[in-house]
Amino acid sequence: MRPGRRVPGGGGGSTAPPMSLDAPSPPAFTAAEAQRLAAALYGVDAVARPLPGYDDQNFLLIPAGGPARVLKISRAAEERRVLDFQNRALDHLAGAGLPWRLPRPCPSRRGRRIESARSAGGRRHRVRLLTYVDGVPWAEAPSHHPALLHAIGRLAATVDRALDGFAHPAMRRISDWDLMRFPAVERYKAAIVEPARRRIVERIGRRFARFVAPRRRQLPAQVVHNDVNNHNVLLDDSGAVTGLIDFGDLLHTATVCEVAIAVAYFMLDAPRPLAAGGRVLRGYHAVRPLAPVELEVLFDLVLARLAMSVTFSAFRHRREPHNAYLIANRSAGWRLLEELIELPRDDAAAQLAAARG
Repeated sequence: MRPGRRVPGGGGGSTAPPMSLDAPSPPAFTAAEAQRLAAALYGVDAVARPLPGYDDQNFLLIPAGGPARVLKISRAAEERRVLDFQNRALDHLAGAGLPWRLPRPCPSRRGRRIESARSAGGRRHRVRLLTYVDGVPWAEAPSHHPALLHAIGRLAATVDRALDGFAHPAMRRISDWDLMRFPAVERYKAAIVEPARRRIVERIGRRFARFVAPRRRQLPAQVVHNDVNNHNVLLDDSGAVTGLIDFGDLLHTATVCEVAIAVAYFMLDAPRPLAAGGRVLRGYHAVRPLAPVELEVLFDLVLARLAMSVTFSAFRHRREPHNAYLIANRSAGWRLLEELIELPRDDAAAQLAAARG
């Protein structure tokens, strides 16, 4: 951690491209079109199978011989330098000697790591080919040993330590998924049809304004993965943590957001949420100790991420009702929010912080 670097106030002055929920919907290429793109751009003759995705359209490429690959087709609004940012961060992590598997960008037949293609409707989309990271997403595993939560925290912290000091011109892009921009949720809360649930999001907004916003300039900041969740952490056949995928939300923000996001998602459906979140925090803190100011805002950021997730899910699913991935965590997210919001803030924050060991 580099104490001298802090979160910039308000995000103003950035020339990086924005990432907004209002951007065009993900592309709609067919599997047959994906197969033709893989062959034409990358010389890969394979069967294409759709994979879940939030912004990108993803296909698993299964060749007759050789390793599987993932073809990623970005939505039309995505800019090349954002994808270059992701590619270079993956390169940086590959050189860090991490003990987990991460995707790697692959060159095209022309030696390019970012290609382009036009959809049937004439829109231009960026295309990439990544190595396939085999494993079972945490959310799909039949069971989990509690010790795995500690391992997930260590994974998130180790990635953060490896990314500390990494820089790229697109890293300060403006994104609705940046926890430091939580007030942007206000634009989307009308998508929540239940008034009681909408009021929960409003309460969390007031907490953010009271407890997080005044401290934001004191928080250490860097490039973070920004989405260490139960669908992006992979397990092997023995149930051990083996990999991390989906660097599409990568950005520069307060470092504590990384562990807040992990704590939030791995609390979902846990019989004792704060105990589960505490195990994740303990693993993270063992690798990258949190500063006192980070611990002060951690619980507020956990609530903020859960509120973001359910609000954005409601907004996007209204526009894309057939994309089941958009609501993968929504029911569990609301159950957890409705439980946590009723806990005394100071008691819950202290219980979570005490778990760091």
